[in-house]
Amino acid sequence: MKIKPILALATGLLLSGSVHAYCVYNDTDKPVQFSGVGFNMFKAYLDPKPNGKESPKSCCNWQNASCNSNGKQDALVQMALSVKTDGGKYYNLRCGNAFQIDPSKPLGQDQGDGVGLRMQAGGYARARKQDGKYYMDVFDINNKHRESSECRKS
Repeated sequence: MKIKPILALATGLLLSGSVHAYCVYNDTDKPVQFSGVGFNMFKAYLDPKPNGKESPKSCCNWQNASCNSNGKQDALVQMALSVKTDGGKYYNLRCGNAFQIDPSKPLGQDQGDGVGLRMQAGGYARARKQDGKYYMDVFDINNKHRESSECRKS
């Protein structure tokens, strides 16, 4: 029968679509904003994760120059995360932010070296909540955890 080759082709096409994008996910109970830093113009506003549902996500093709000026899947792009925890109109927690939040700490500590966490353009980032704190985790193209940053008050 011809069903198996068609199924294999369809599966290949579905998988190839996700291979050409990096994605960001919101696994928290609050709205978040992911922002590219430097030449990375990516920006995504994601609602809180609904109970029992998949995490909200947004993706950008790593071959798109506005998402990855290098154009290579393993190139490093920088990503910052903001979390809206107070119900107001401002995002009051920041991870890997584009400015140094705690001037008492040397550049490179707690805020992803002050310019955003680096992730591979073919990887992904997740916002998560653990023990009442918010974090951003980045993963490489092989799904290996690369780096984390705790979000701090801005």
